Amino acid sequence: MAKEIICVREFKQYLLALNCRCRGASTMLTNLLHQRQPMDHYDESWQAQYGRC
Repeated sequence: MAKEIICVREFKQYLLALNCRCRGASTMLTNLLHQRQPMDHYDESWQAQYGRC
């Protein structure tokens, strides 16, 4: 049973306010919460060196 409820709208507003106070804070928090596997095949050689989004 859950002990706390998180309102998505309030959380988004909190992230926006946090980003206004500390530049890049919401990006850092988002990167900590989401995982992504690095690509192992690139179309261009420079993409392998710098990565591709």
